Amino acid sequence: YDRLVLATGSRPVLPRLDGLDDADRLPPGVGFLRDLDDARAVTAALAAQQRIVVLGGGILGIEAALAAAEEGGRVTLVHSGRSPMERLLGEGARVLAAALTRAGITVVAGTSTGIRLTDGRFSALALEGGARVEGGALVLACGVRPRTELADGCDLATADGILVDHDLRALGTGGVWAIGDCAEVCCGVSTCAACTGGTAPPGLIGPGWQQADQLGLAFAAELAGLPVAAAGPPERRDAVLVLKARGVDAVTAGETDADPWTVAPGLAVAVWADPGHGRYAKMVTRDGVLTGLVCVGMPRTGAELVLLFERRSELPADRSSLLSLDSAEGVLAALPPGPDATLCRCAGVTRGTVQESVAGGCSSVPEVSAGTRAGTGCGGCHDDIRSVIEHHFAVAVAS
Repeated sequence: YDRLVLATGSRPVLPRLDGLDDADRLPPGVGFLRDLDDARAVTAALAAQQRIVVLGGGILGIEAALAAAEEGGRVTLVHSGRSPMERLLGEGARVLAAALTRAGITVVAGTSTGIRLTDGRFSALALEGGARVEGGALVLACGVRPRTELADGCDLATADGILVDHDLRALGTGGVWAIGDCAEVCCGVSTCAACTGGTAPPGLIGPGWQQADQLGLAFAAELAGLPVAAAGPPERRDAVLVLKARGVDAVTAGETDADPWTVAPGLAVAVWADPGHGRYAKMVTRDGVLTGLVCVGMPRTGAELVLLFERRSELPADRSSLLSLDSAEGVLAALPPGPDATLCRCAGVTRGTVQESVAGGCSSVPEVSAGTRAGTGCGGCHDDIRSVIEHHFAVAVAS
């Protein structure tokens, strides 16, 4: 080969439970949710009216539980800690747990110790203390781990993932690159601010698409005989994590563990909670600039905070004014985001790109997805894509 790009992705983590020894030989009724066969197995369990037990309180586990519940299934979500996503959402996780309960999901906190089989098939998840969660199918959603076996066998440098520089070239190689879940950007220069702290692959689809675009453009320029500019250290930005499902939404980004009562120069923390209505917001600012956010049950406020966070904008002096975006008056007064606003976070596609696609002739969500990749991840932006399509044709008819 002239160029080798490793995009080996990640594999699901097999939790340490009695009765689970081999990820490739799981007992009947136990599975991950990583491919079409896994989805078919869950669909079959739903059709058989079996209770679905989801192990894992992260975004994947919650979205799987919500999807099964929306199909009319009986679902139990088992997680460690007080509430699902507590590490990311803080006190907002308790509001999220209540929203999951209202969605028909049984939420159970506890440490899992093993599985129980009846006639060779999954029948219960055992918890510390002797409790059992009965069910007919178990979905394992306990995170992912980069697949580095091929790189390790080739003596490439690896840590959590395959170590690559800012041009995505594997360290110490001339013609090998890595992108996506398997790639860990860490150039090895001790003075590089972008490579300090945690550099493990984030496990999100958006960065993988961006890396594919970056590498594809670099290869195309090189093959065309054009100069290829070095990528250089990227601007260090925290990932925006979004949970979006029918009736349940949450978003978090940046520093979220700051205490509201901490006294520090330039630091201000505003918290608002309305558990009875399933709403929670937390805004962390330094010198007025938004550096962290948590928002549960308030989609319009969350979208505005994400926009301000990505732009490194200052918040208004009266933080409570942002909360009105989810009131009836705020919905009527809200203006649509600009073309530079991110519409699809999974693929990093802006609203302007979707608008250009629709103006170019795309008239359905599948057509827009095929042309822009918007909507090909979690699917949470499909309604936004439809609204762009409807707005475009409404204006065309009016004119």
